[in-house]
Amino acid sequence: MKNKNLPTGDISVRIDLLRYVLILGVVLLHSLPYAAITELPPDPTAFEWTKSFIQNILFRMSVPILGCISGYLLFRPKGRSYAEILGQRSRTIFVPMLFWNAFAFALLYLSALGTGTASEVYPLQAWRTLDGLLGVTRAPWDYPLNFLRDLMLLVVMTPVLRFLLERASYAGFALWSAFFFFDLDGHLMTRPDLPVTYALGALAAVRQWDLRALDRFAGLCLALLVGVCIVMMVNRVADRKWFTVFAPFLIWSASSLPARFTLVRQWTPRLAVVSFFIYVFHAFPLKAIAMALNEVPLLPRELTWFLAPALTIMACHVLFHLLSRICPHGLGLVTGGRISARKPEPRAPKGVPA
Repeated sequence: MKNKNLPTGDISVRIDLLRYVLILGVVLLHSLPYAAITELPPDPTAFEWTKSFIQNILFRMSVPILGCISGYLLFRPKGRSYAEILGQRSRTIFVPMLFWNAFAFALLYLSALGTGTASEVYPLQAWRTLDGLLGVTRAPWDYPLNFLRDLMLLVVMTPVLRFLLERASYAGFALWSAFFFFDLDGHLMTRPDLPVTYALGALAAVRQWDLRALDRFAGLCLALLVGVCIVMMVNRVADRKWFTVFAPFLIWSASSLPARFTLVRQWTPRLAVVSFFIYVFHAFPLKAIAMALNEVPLLPRELTWFLAPALTIMACHVLFHLLSRICPHGLGLVTGGRISARKPEPRAPKGVPA
């Protein structure tokens, strides 16, 4: 059933929907074994094409799109001071990042200690440990958290971006984008496209763009998105950052299609509240489940590649809801306040705006 008269709340539904789907894509992205698109054999199988489409093309856009959403949400409310922004984002980004990196380090350290095997965590070195917690010069101990590290840096640079966008919106956006896109920042950012899409979301908020302007072309945008992804895959395009900058327009417009369904509108908020927990936690069970499945006789590797992420996501859902009941305060602390699903929007009577 489609909801033809969409209320203003459909924007939040689409944001929640994208967050959940893109983070599921991140889990698929980390499913082993990973092979770069340039390493595809001359005549790939259907599974190898599918795996490459998911890992090398489609969901490689997950982090930049999530960054775009974050930029929009940060700059949408006006009148907040820099101190308020830092305080709020420290609770929702920095504290969870520290906790889950520390959790990952503890697991790695105990494993190395138990086997007596020398590794990057054992023997203990103070600077290396701190570097992994903050992701200063190396990948975080919980490797997916590179995104949170970059996002927190972008939050710190809020006054600079706000000045550029409010004084000369499009010229400021171009200046900011060129600086990061062409790696003039050195090694400050993990990937060059994230600051660009983050600023794009901020620009949409500052300029108060009509986020439904392209919805009438949603089908065309979806077809164009899939078509370009297929072309890049067939031609084994390794440098995707140029397309990633334009992808938010296509993906956001296409998201209006599922958002029209009442069932999607009802369930998306319930699912989306788990998405952050899936993101920060999935690396731990994913590898263990994949290793266990590889030991199962006669289980095809193609099935293992899909099954490991699916079981990981299910495990994250179960654990999240269990922890929400047992220790909601502790869970809220390490997930930035994301504890229990919000209630779905009540359906308004016909003729009454929702």
